[in-house]
Amino acid sequence: MIYSNVLFILLKYLKHVPMNLKLSLYTAVLLSSAPLFANAQTTPRIIGSKTETFYNNVLDRGDSTRVVYKTGNTNGGGADELNNGTLKCDTLQYFRSASATAYAQHTVISNVYNSAGLMDTQFIHNDVGKEMIVTEYNSANAITRVTEYNNYVSELVWTEHRRTLNTYTGSNLTVQEEQKWNIGTGSWQPDKRNTYTYAGNTKQSDTLSQHGLNGWNIVQYAYYTYNAANDNDTIVYVNHLNTGVFEIAAKYEVAYNSAHAIVGRNFYAFGQNSGGSVISNGLKYMAVLDGANRVTNDTNWIYDMVGGFFWINSVNDYYYNTAGLCDTMLTYVPYNYTPGNPLDSNLLTLMYYNGAQQLTKKEVSGKNTNTSGWGDVYKRTSLYHYAFPTGIDNKTTTIAEMKVYPNPANDVVNISVKQMANRPYIVTIHNSTGAVMRQWEEKDSNNRMVPVVDLQAGNYIVTIRSGSDVQHAQFVIAR
Repeated sequence: MIYSNVLFILLKYLKHVPMNLKLSLYTAVLLSSAPLFANAQTTPRIIGSKTETFYNNVLDRGDSTRVVYKTGNTNGGGADELNNGTLKCDTLQYFRSASATAYAQHTVISNVYNSAGLMDTQFIHNDVGKEMIVTEYNSANAITRVTEYNNYVSELVWTEHRRTLNTYTGSNLTVQEEQKWNIGTGSWQPDKRNTYTYAGNTKQSDTLSQHGLNGWNIVQYAYYTYNAANDNDTIVYVNHLNTGVFEIAAKYEVAYNSAHAIVGRNFYAFGQNSGGSVISNGLKYMAVLDGANRVTNDTNWIYDMVGGFFWINSVNDYYYNTAGLCDTMLTYVPYNYTPGNPLDSNLLTLMYYNGAQQLTKKEVSGKNTNTSGWGDVYKRTSLYHYAFPTGIDNKTTTIAEMKVYPNPANDVVNISVKQMANRPYIVTIHNSTGAVMRQWEEKDSNNRMVPVVDLQAGNYIVTIRSGSDVQHAQFVIAR
């Protein structure tokens, strides 16, 4: 009964909500055993990645990464967190290709967390030696000190190297000072310092000073301006020259739409000539967004100081799947560019996701002429592997990956399921009104080709249920 009520509300009262969003909301409450929001412990997390590159008929097996979590660490994570360095794991092990069949470990990063779940110690061990980074926090969990220590192969003890000290006024960071360790005096010496000013909690300026024989000397300052919606739309950088003169060095401009999404960026670097400040370098960026504020196209320009104009560096087109995730990107770059020359697509990026909407594969293919095929000259493939947290009952978390393809479908759809342990599961296909179109129990196969020639064109939901573990995927029938 609850499903009918939910669907009634979605279809009748949320008239202006896109149908794909209605389907996503309805999927969340489709089965009585499935909570409205999945517990993080029932979502697989990344445990490794591998990258291979094919270039000019040569295969480079690239690097491999292994992610290790201690027992009890149930932090989730995906490819994005791994790639941007925010993954909350215990150990990262990096391997490089040593031969055609083997990898050799070259770096290990170990993380230690405090009782608040914040990383307070990080160890980095590679061929050169070891590095330790210790982070301290105040009662509001804001970082107050970060200290770097070295322990090279030729040394037997940890040696201080650099540290950063943060000072706050309320919640605002007002002073950030970098210091370096002086081995001769055995003490910390000031190096650089940033001082920030605010209007309320809005940053107004940033002054960079360098410490020298005569104390602190201002090197550069930046001031910030904001639009009526309080979006930071301009940053101006001013250099302090040795002559004591201040001059504008660079300017950064940002344009936003009414939803505060960035639609354009300009960056100008200035030089000096007899006529005053002139643009010596520059970058421009412009984006086109859809109704969901997703970038569907963007263009990048680079300034040609000799010619005195901006020329197109690249153009990107982005395409999204029914779950709202970008799964295709086309990149166009100019060949022997002169103003007016057409652009030709020379990079194709494809991204694949599992049933939990986590990136499992990223494939970048290139070509260098209008007639060459994708991947003939260049192809880079990154694979990401996932598993469930240790200590979780695998009886209720057996489905590691679920794929439904092709999407859009025509006469048949393939359903592929990867399990942590082979157990029977129930497959159900619902249409956009919630009616059951197909339902069966799978016992012996994890790959099934399902005829859908009798189903009408439209949106459908596939649900896989194994015990209390539930996964969903959407597909479209288009004819």
